[in-house]
Amino acid sequence: MGKIRISKRPWLFGLVFFLWFALAQAWPGLAVSAGADNQLITEDDPKGFEDGFEDNDPFEEIDIDALTKENVQNQDGKFLVGGFIEIESEYAFHKNDEKLSGLKPLLFIETEYKINENYKVKASGQAFYDMSYDIEAKDNNKGSNLDDEKKAFGLKDFYLDGKMGDIFSVRIGRQIIAWGDSDYARITDVVNPRDLTSPGLTDLEDARLPVAAFRLSAFFNAWSFDFVTVHEHPGSKISGKGSDFDYYTLLRSPVILINDKHTPDSGIKNTSFAFKATHAFNGGDISFVAADTFDDKPFLSYDGPANGIMVFTPEYGRIITYGVSASLAKGSGLFKFETAFTRDKKIMRNDVLANISSGLDNSLIKTTSSKNQVSSLAGVEYTGFTDLRLSFEAQLIHTLNHRAFLSVDENEYLTYFKATKDLLNETLELALFWVFMNPGQGNILRLSGTLDIFDALSVGAGMVFYDAADLSSDLHPYKDRDRVFIRVKYSF
Repeated sequence: MGKIRISKRPWLFGLVFFLWFALAQAWPGLAVSAGADNQLITEDDPKGFEDGFEDNDPFEEIDIDALTKENVQNQDGKFLVGGFIEIESEYAFHKNDEKLSGLKPLLFIETEYKINENYKVKASGQAFYDMSYDIEAKDNNKGSNLDDEKKAFGLKDFYLDGKMGDIFSVRIGRQIIAWGDSDYARITDVVNPRDLTSPGLTDLEDARLPVAAFRLSAFFNAWSFDFVTVHEHPGSKISGKGSDFDYYTLLRSPVILINDKHTPDSGIKNTSFAFKATHAFNGGDISFVAADTFDDKPFLSYDGPANGIMVFTPEYGRIITYGVSASLAKGSGLFKFETAFTRDKKIMRNDVLANISSGLDNSLIKTTSSKNQVSSLAGVEYTGFTDLRLSFEAQLIHTLNHRAFLSVDENEYLTYFKATKDLLNETLELALFWVFMNPGQGNILRLSGTLDIFDALSVGAGMVFYDAADLSSDLHPYKDRDRVFIRVKYSF
């Protein structure tokens, strides 16, 4: 089976989409009526990578029916329990060593206790074990990053919600705070780091990682204000050595050692701050964001030579962000805009190894340069077709005072396209998701389908293709990581 090259054969992408769209349009005529039972999904239940991020009001009451039809409650109705069991399997089919890439049973449980009308406590946790690491002996490479991908057991969310009158609300604990209007890009969504271990495979609703934070919100007519302090800085989750998506695969060599990432310590000194003011108007809203946080992506610091080996450690730098996001609904369209100015972002240099090899003193070797960046995005969602949702977003990242020794281009472009079609009385969802980077920098294409067998059981399957022509592209090492995946999920 030949390798699909989206960038070299763009007609292939168009043909695939045309056939998919034609089939989706014709299928409803063949559909039989299904029961009118509601599909039951928990608040944190991932629908798939294509669904994107949803900036839901974190203080709205949980819809009990949406949590599950069979909630476990105590006699006074204050205690809720829900969750799901899922089996995830992946097979890499365009590698020199085709093999099982994932076989992971996962258990997710969430609970909520309503103390009174104004206060409630919520906790959620998950456990999983990826058996493919044992089957394929992938864990010959040790490290905490790889261990996190192989197995996990612990809490996700754990917080107290409180409403203080009609104006103020507070949330304290490990939580997710979703800001911004983009479904994909991280521009004004500055609080939570993300899971970067499986590009194109990680459900976007699961991509944000919870952090320990304090959030105070206030509501005055059409205005709302959020003040956040963050007291935990895990950084984005990255793949370790031995993973199919090793974050530093381009740098791996016998003379280079990359330690496990070093995250900032908790404490007053490393507390992050974020503020958002939102004004709602007829058909839309506009938000203003200011934040002093840690960058979610790591940079490499040089620790010096050790026994002839160059040693580096991933670390996280502090950045300042000022941004604006807005959305406006017109007819069947939803228009989005975001822009942000980021100050003091540490960008890796591409002359580090050359400077080390030249014998330059260790104290003079710089692995990064602090630069300011401007990120902007415009997008639209269209729902004018029956049971069909289309989404398009275009992003530009401009580095100010750019220099040739930086590892990024002066202007970086990313384009996101998503199409989702519901069939069989909304029991079958077909989806296409495409990410296009700078010309030659790469593409990610995902085709998938999810079928609801009955209220609690769903089965999903799909294919993900990676491509990059430029050898220096971050995506190029993964161009032979194409794979098929299957998800079987039972909610309770």
